[in-house]
Amino acid sequence: MADDLNPAPWLRGTANTTFEQWEFAAAPGVSTVADPGYFNPNGIPTALSFGTGYVPTFDGRSGVLSVPSSGILRLDIPNTGTTAANTAKALWVQLTWEGTGGSSGPLYVAGGPGVSSVNGPTLIEDDPIVGQPLWHHTTYLFGLTPNPTSEFLYINNTAGALMVDEVVVDTLCYNVPEPSTWVLLSVGASLLLVRRWRQKR
Repeated sequence: MADDLNPAPWLRGTANTTFEQWEFAAAPGVSTVADPGYFNPNGIPTALSFGTGYVPTFDGRSGVLSVPSSGILRLDIPNTGTTAANTAKALWVQLTWEGTGGSSGPLYVAGGPGVSSVNGPTLIEDDPIVGQPLWHHTTYLFGLTPNPTSEFLYINNTAGALMVDEVVVDTLCYNVPEPSTWVLLSVGASLLLVRRWRQKR
């Protein structure tokens, strides 16, 4: 997993979690199943691309999706179908990208059927790739309330082209307690990043 550099603070493969990864090893079709892999007991996660291009190699990377300001990349992720009012969904999104032609960087929109409130995106980290400083690895956290039967994530930008090499999405369905799990996730993510920063020194 080349750029799975900042995994979510919860354990993958456990109850109420999913994991999806897209590396775009080949030109995406109308609907592209997560590749090289995913863990999602609720269905098959797919990527839909509209008005995008594909570059076999770009700036030291292979399999790159070009998303112009008029294009969009949409990720659809099946969910548990538990939509009780006291449930919520956390999305932990890692994106490896490079902006060209005046691109301001990625823009995100997250949601799902019946979602009444979206927290985020909360920026967790944005670092250049070691040895490839024009490439960024960015992590965002979203919260959806109540938990939808499925969620979507739109990725695009306002100018130029957003070159996307990889997307990794982790999700967690949880009951909404007090204090808020959202706050705990944000604090846990911050502590995790501090620990990794100290390890790099």
